[in-house]
Amino acid sequence: PNTPQLTTLQSGEILDDLLRAIKDKQAKLQEYHHKYVPIAVKITPDMTESELIQMADLLVQHKIDGIIATNTTTSRELVHGLDHSSQSGGLSGRPLQLMSTEVIRILSSKLQ
Repeated sequence: PNTPQLTTLQSGEILDDLLRAIKDKQAKLQEYHHKYVPIAVKITPDMTESELIQMADLLVQHKIDGIIATNTTTSRELVHGLDHSSQSGGLSGRPLQLMSTEVIRILSSKLQ
């Protein structure tokens, strides 16, 4: 969330191209070092269900080794009106629990 325009890398053709490039580099490094290093992708809880499903499809297609659910959120809905709720950057902790649980539910049902 602290990286401007990071969300543009999380869907569609841009994500497809990024994952392809990462897996190509992973294969080259494995060949060179004779060691396989797994790749995991950390997912934002700010995605819609359809965006999560599309991402899950691409992660499977590119044989990504793991998913980290979830990163921080840029949403301030659950802390609106509280002290420091207007700070920029990623929000983590208890306010994120329901959002993260929903991401896990969606991914679990899609990836089973």
